[in-house]
Amino acid sequence: LYTSRLPQLSQENTYQLWLLADKPVGAGPFRVNPTGQGYMEVVDLDESVPPVEIVVSMEPSGGASQLTGDVYLTGAY
Repeated sequence: LYTSRLPQLSQENTYQLWLLADKPVGAGPFRVNPTGQGYMEVVDLDESVPPVEIVVSMEPSGGASQLTGDVYLTGAY
């Protein structure tokens, strides 16, 4: 995942990538640089239920077990 122009977040928050099929599955948190660019590589993806959509949300620092924060990006997988 490559992102650009995302707003900077406080140290208490992070962005998190979610893969959506039947339910949101957290793929991990990531941060962005001062220009809003971010990068994340998804590894060990469970392919038994392929995702159909991706979502990037703002979550508490370290990530969350459920999608609870504001959504910043969405897209087809």
